[in-house]
Amino acid sequence: MSAAVMNPPSTSSCLLSIVIPTRNRFECASACIAAARMAAPQAQIVIADSSDGGELEQHVAGLLQETGSIDYRRSPRDANVVENFEFALTHCVGEYVIFVGDDDLVGPQIEDVAAWAHRAGIDAVVPYGNRFGVAYYWPGVDSKYFGDAYSGKVFVWSASGHSRAVDPMVELRHAEQHVGRGLALLPRIYHGLVRRATLMEVKARFGALFGGVSPDIYSAILIAKVARRVVHLDFPFFIPGASPRSEAGSGAARTDRVSFDDSPYLNRFKGLRWNPLVPRFFSPYTVWGYSMVEGMQAAGLPVTALTYARIHVRCLAYCFSYRQDIFAAVSQARDRFGVGRVAFAMGLAVLEELRHTVRRVLPRLLAPRAGGWARRYGGVDDSVAALRLVTSLVKPFRTPEGGG
Repeated sequence: MSAAVMNPPSTSSCLLSIVIPTRNRFECASACIAAARMAAPQAQIVIADSSDGGELEQHVAGLLQETGSIDYRRSPRDANVVENFEFALTHCVGEYVIFVGDDDLVGPQIEDVAAWAHRAGIDAVVPYGNRFGVAYYWPGVDSKYFGDAYSGKVFVWSASGHSRAVDPMVELRHAEQHVGRGLALLPRIYHGLVRRATLMEVKARFGALFGGVSPDIYSAILIAKVARRVVHLDFPFFIPGASPRSEAGSGAARTDRVSFDDSPYLNRFKGLRWNPLVPRFFSPYTVWGYSMVEGMQAAGLPVTALTYARIHVRCLAYCFSYRQDIFAAVSQARDRFGVGRVAFAMGLAVLEELRHTVRRVLPRLLAPRAGGWARRYGGVDDSVAALRLVTSLVKPFRTPEGGG
């Protein structure tokens, strides 16, 4: 796998590596880099760029005259997201590593959080579960239910600074139950801090860190099998973002469902052998479902009829126009597990979905506005502005009591 290297490979270690995989989104990527430099001036910033053009490469060339902390890598233009993530990881030298999307941003005092994790012997620090603590929505994000009410805003739900230890295997069960909705409190390299030694142990045991077609859930499962000490920290050292062209932005507008063959995302996976028990179309539930199953199998964990039933029920609830593909997958599950077991699993999955719907709809009825009970701050034009705002809003990071 070749790459155009604009900055010589870094050989000296550091506390923190921030990895920004990006493709064809210069506006977001340039702001993400600027925010990372502001928030973590001592960190190594690895940019894995598979863009069609050279705009970002030229931009970074100017930055390299100011700082040597940026390690720019031109990854192959035909690389899929899994290949790009694995490629980027090979260039990290930090004791702790975090991957961020180009429309996300690392939050204030992330280096202090990494230093605390190092002192406490923590393998992974998780910033949020299935619900965000702080989030940023770029201008232009449109919501199916709230229109432009998210556009250009920062939302703050929680940033207490408290920490607590979590059991990765318990969180894996939670993530499996809520497939397509979040990682629960699983340790994660995408949107979370993980010790690089832990990542190297994963690679040694399983051959690669990333896999499936969604690298976040797949890698989180493998990390959960290896990490010995995982802590949830309710402090926005990472802030998830959503831009109009991102998966999160598409999800807000409910435009993230397309046929398998029409998906540019899936078409980048050459020779992909799709699991026939997962409905064959592109959506958060199928992409995550496929990748979750692949990760569980790689980790030697059982994949049951209930695992697939949750994927099928969620797809029927939110992607009913693809019912032909969904029923084809259900038929495959019947052949694998038997009619009785699949029927029982589907019934349980329906009950779980109904309970989740009640829990999801009730807060919206009580607080019927974008972000629910969150504090909202508008007029935020990019990641740099979001970082400045969040820094002014949250209390400075202090070594938390308990859990760490």
